Amino acid sequence: MPEKKSGLEIEDVYLKIKISPNILIALEHDKADTLLDQLYVRKFLKQYAEFLGLDGMAIEKEYTQENNLLKTSEPEPLKVILPKTKKRLFKIPVNLIKKAAIFIFIIVVIFALITLIKNIKPKKGAVILETKEQKTVSVIPADNELTLMISTREKVWIELKSDGEIVMKNFLAADSKENWKAKEYFELSVGKPEAISAWLNGQKLNIPQHKRIRKARIDREGINL
Repeated sequence: MPEKKSGLEIEDVYLKIKISPNILIALEHDKADTLLDQLYVRKFLKQYAEFLGLDGMAIEKEYTQENNLLKTSEPEPLKVILPKTKKRLFKIPVNLIKKAAIFIFIIVVIFALITLIKNIKPKKGAVILETKEQKTVSVIPADNELTLMISTREKVWIELKSDGEIVMKNFLAADSKENWKAKEYFELSVGKPEAISAWLNGQKLNIPQHKRIRKARIDREGINL
């Protein structure tokens, strides 16, 4: 078969029937057997002959007889072998896992601390102790006269009122004891409370330490700061 037919180049034939130019040239020179299986050569030969206006069936038959091929034989489909690709597993970086674990741990600790703080209730005992420091209750009958005794461990300034009248406004010497009487109440001011001890009708009063006392009322219910 000529390479050029009716003014067509090999490239033009390729665009029409989609047979590779190399195969077309091999068909022209009867060398297609070196490139393809004979069954493919027979098929392309018939297709090319029909495109050129020749008797494709006759040419196919002739080629089949020359090469002892069965007409019904069909070429095996061309196998396309695709390269195997390895599946890449997504791996989480170890540093990211460590950071996430530390973050979760911190959140858990903070949550636990908040819960603990919310569950802590103020102890009633502390309130009672504070109340006792402010007020010492005594049991003194209403018709009994009040007697206040103060002893000193060191020299201390004291101002004392009995039923509203000043009965003492001076320094008491160290290691001294003094007594005063009242019908209803006393009013006591002390510059250095830790230097004295006080008793009301024989019951010791709870005098706050290291806190200046100003006009603390002392009556049958005790000392009220």
